[in-house]
Amino acid sequence: MEAAKVEDYDAIVIACYSDPGIVGAKELCDIPVVGIAEAAMHAVCMLGSKFTVLTTSKGLRPSKEAYVFADGLGSRLASVRAVGVNVVETTHDPGGTKAAVMSVARAAIDEDGAEVITLGCAGMVGYAKQLEAKLGVPVLDPSAVAIKLAEAMVDLGLKPSKIGLFAQPPQLCC
Repeated sequence: MEAAKVEDYDAIVIACYSDPGIVGAKELCDIPVVGIAEAAMHAVCMLGSKFTVLTTSKGLRPSKEAYVFADGLGSRLASVRAVGVNVVETTHDPGGTKAAVMSVARAAIDEDGAEVITLGCAGMVGYAKQLEAKLGVPVLDPSAVAIKLAEAMVDLGLKPSKIGLFAQPPQLCC
């Protein structure tokens, strides 16, 4: 994060749907830090009452669900569903991954009541518009949402608050 201060970046986007290190990054930086999961989860709530997160593998479902609840959005969650692919497959077999995502998203809509879908992996970048056209519900590409939100925050001059959760950590001395 020190490079962001030194090199005068305008914002940081954490392009992993787990938003790893986001709290620490917001503590250390005086510029907007946006995680793709937090951006997408808040955006989907503006587009429908219930949403589904499509993650890559079944083992990631508990952490995705926990993050939704930790962000205070649990009452809006229709489901977290696993597509059954790994991150490498999302880029090496986009056709197969899109077909799997389509099937799982359709089930989330029909069985769970999802009104909006968010893709739960940065490796699914570029899938949203095609899926949205076929599914008939909004499908969010979390990377695109995060980038646009970061741009808006920069344009509005918004920065993380430094008096609570994102306060600068104390300096350690020896």
